[in-house]
Amino acid sequence: MTVIATAGHVDHGKSSLVLALTGTDPDRLAEEKRRGMTIDLGFAHTESLSFVDVPGHIDFLNTMVAGVHGVDIALLVIDIGEGWKPQTVEHLDILMLMQVRHIVVALTKADASTHDATTALVARTESEFASRGMTPHNIIVTSAHTGLGIEELRDALTALTQVVSTASLTSPARLFVDRVFTIAGSGTVVTGTLSGAALHEGDELIVARTQQATKIRSIQQHGAVSSSARPRTRCALNLTHLSTDAIHRGDVLLFNDSCYSTEVFDGSVELAFGTGALGTAVSPVRNGGGYTLHIGTARRAASLRFLGTDHSKVRIRFAGALPLIPGDRFLLRRTGDDITVAGGSILDVKPIARTSRATPTGTMSSILEHHGWVTIAEATQLVGEPVAPVVDVWVATPDTVRITTDALVDLLAHTGEVDTTQLQPWERALIATLPNVTITQGIATVGVSNPLLSHPYVELFLSSGVTTPDTKSLDRDVIRRLIHASVLFEHDNIAFHADALQSLRPTLQNLWRQHPDGFSVGHLREELGITRKHAVPLATCLDKVALTKRVGDTRLPGSSW
Repeated sequence: MTVIATAGHVDHGKSSLVLALTGTDPDRLAEEKRRGMTIDLGFAHTESLSFVDVPGHIDFLNTMVAGVHGVDIALLVIDIGEGWKPQTVEHLDILMLMQVRHIVVALTKADASTHDATTALVARTESEFASRGMTPHNIIVTSAHTGLGIEELRDALTALTQVVSTASLTSPARLFVDRVFTIAGSGTVVTGTLSGAALHEGDELIVARTQQATKIRSIQQHGAVSSSARPRTRCALNLTHLSTDAIHRGDVLLFNDSCYSTEVFDGSVELAFGTGALGTAVSPVRNGGGYTLHIGTARRAASLRFLGTDHSKVRIRFAGALPLIPGDRFLLRRTGDDITVAGGSILDVKPIARTSRATPTGTMSSILEHHGWVTIAEATQLVGEPVAPVVDVWVATPDTVRITTDALVDLLAHTGEVDTTQLQPWERALIATLPNVTITQGIATVGVSNPLLSHPYVELFLSSGVTTPDTKSLDRDVIRRLIHASVLFEHDNIAFHADALQSLRPTLQNLWRQHPDGFSVGHLREELGITRKHAVPLATCLDKVALTKRVGDTRLPGSSW
């Protein structure tokens, strides 16, 4: 169910309108009742509509900004008697900067207003939108007191939710938390608008700020228990092993390692309507600090610097890392006078080039061009969606692939053969794909392959992995030649294919993670689930290819590691 955010000046009837539409009073705090205005985010829903009711008072504008995160539709509320007010203007500017393009305008308190006032306000509203290059989806005259226009407004919002497209499900699931509370017998509950992929009951998440792990015990959406939470919808998550002191508004829940957490990003930026031109002497956005950055429900003190002479792109730095992806919207408010000055879209979450040379565009090539070769996991974090590998588990831009390929071809042409153990991992993967290149026990050459490499024994030992046959029962002359060619490595009549030994790198890494001071033959045997008959020769052959080095009864990383 697409989320709808209210917007508008204080006491223009936002909460009353939501109550009339849903039957739920979004003013949930006693202080809100006493003061007669929304000071925190309120929530209400029907079977087809879901609302975030945001405060209109200037003192609580930061809370309003948190409320419009992740929404596609806004309900701009204007009191016919009072007309356009300062927060009406600023709220519309914020909606524009956050790219909330589907806006329905409700003119309220018609029962206490004249026809002339209503007509004038409709004209003013159309003019305000037109001056910003926008058109409201509807302008509907309403009265929460008499019910005028309520059904028309409900129908218009319902129809709009059916046509608004949802976000891509390929981006990682993230929940920017906007409310935290506890329920007796259940524990901590958080709410927010989910972006990216869906969440499911039982999913294990982390709090990005603290890396504390938690698990979804149960999910509620619109008052009903659900087994999953859909993207771009409101949801409440009941979490395990997490107290209300350990998570707050502005925190982000996500899967571990699904996003890159950063304290600096490059982004495009546009000024709030009517604040002047970027880069001019009176520009409200200048190099330096003094800004509050809003992303999702989080806010951070921030500084910025323009990228080169392009004043439409900036590098923003802040303290307190956030898990961000390209395409995320952000808002900048000036700290001194608390004015919304600009907003924009993130283009690069891990910029490397100097600000004088950076030219981000948000494309995958632009994001990865200064990173060289990265793993699929790293590229996915930087780009914000799944990335296909170029070769093996490695990703790079076309230019980087071309440069690396040319360098490998030149190296082969000048030396005749290349010891692949001396190459970087991505170079080893890439050189194996080059035409007419043959790799024999780690040595790459160009030309016709050795007929010995087609002998059935090669495939036999390669497919056998670490549980190979005893060489005493095989043709010793062929075995000897394969050993001489460094295709096989043998100890005590047990041989292993060179590629099978190299494939054990992840296993060895895991063993050293468990045993930093070195692992034993017994550890190797247990890790691979093999007998001592194979474990002892295997350890010795790993020594022979220098993946390991024997020190006493333990193995440490060798010179080829």
